[in-house]
Amino acid sequence: MKQVLEVPSLVEIRTLKKQTYTVPQDYFQGLANNILIRIDSIQREKHSEVFDELVHVTPLLNTISKRNILSVPDDYFDNLKVKPFGENKEPKVILMSATTTVRKWMTYAAAASVLFILSTASYAYINHHLKGIDKSLTIGQRMATLKDEEIINYLQNDLGDFDPNTATSTDNDPDINHMLINASDAEIERYLDTESDSGEEIIKGI
Repeated sequence: MKQVLEVPSLVEIRTLKKQTYTVPQDYFQGLANNILIRIDSIQREKHSEVFDELVHVTPLLNTISKRNILSVPDDYFDNLKVKPFGENKEPKVILMSATTTVRKWMTYAAAASVLFILSTASYAYINHHLKGIDKSLTIGQRMATLKDEEIINYLQNDLGDFDPNTATSTDNDPDINHMLINASDAEIERYLDTESDSGEEIIKGI
């Protein structure tokens, strides 16, 4: 009895034989077009600004001519002759006008004249001041010709910063004392002669 109940009825068998998965009529004929439309709608939703720009730009682009404007005449490259770099290249000649040459020499002449005038004036100025100095006089004799006011002004201006407390003394220096003792009269005279030139400059400055 149990086995009889497990056997499916005829109604159930007929239901199983019937196709349960069905599609509308002509579904596959418009399937590809429907998929493309759906994809296009999704793309427009994500990139609406791009598509709007294309809508406005595309008509403008269609008005532009598609003809190639970069063109050359026929047989252009067949008749083209290219010279090697540096071949038959004539050297550049710089022509200097006579006026330019004259101006250059005038500049040189003016510079030489100025140099000559300065040299002559310096030589005359030095000789004029040296003639007024008698080289035969000693330092003491030349100092005697100076006025007391000039000597006082010189000492106040040039020796105002002299500090006797910081000055060194030859008495405490054995090397200087030894040199003075062993120096001959001739050496002392030569030393005084060489120092006389510096003394002349001091007197001249006063």
